[in-house]
Amino acid sequence: MDRENRVPTEGHPRLPTMKDYYEQSSKTVSTQHSADLHVQKSGLLYIQINNNKKMSVRAKVYNNRLDHYILFSSKAISNSTQKFVNLKHTHVEQVGGNSIRIIPNKDIEGQSLLLLVPNENDVSSWLEVLTPLDISSPALLRRHPLMPTLQESDEE
Repeated sequence: MDRENRVPTEGHPRLPTMKDYYEQSSKTVSTQHSADLHVQKSGLLYIQINNNKKMSVRAKVYNNRLDHYILFSSKAISNSTQKFVNLKHTHVEQVGGNSIRIIPNKDIEGQSLLLLVPNENDVSSWLEVLTPLDISSPALLRRHPLMPTLQESDEE
């Protein structure tokens, strides 16, 4: 085929590139992922380690009526393993400008996790999703018997 007999490409719809395919599929996956797995927030955080060292981690907070936890993944953490913290029975508080401390309710001495948020403007949104919902039991309702109580009569 010589150059003169080629079909012109102008006026034809552009074929999607692999880049377009990956962009479209990533949008679909992230929307489906959030809806299906109850991802509340995700982003980059730092975990404060002993001796003022920081380890960067990718964090995702999941929350539904049964489970509330944060999932950490990092290159520093074992290659294929992700770590998680159950947030159901914890206390979460802001410490300083961009630090968040997660403390278990069991009041175990020295056991807490200090997270550093890179952007100070995001601290309040992280606090909101990390703080466990107050699941207090509903007020006790007085139960009425299904059947009225019968009085016994003494027959003589």
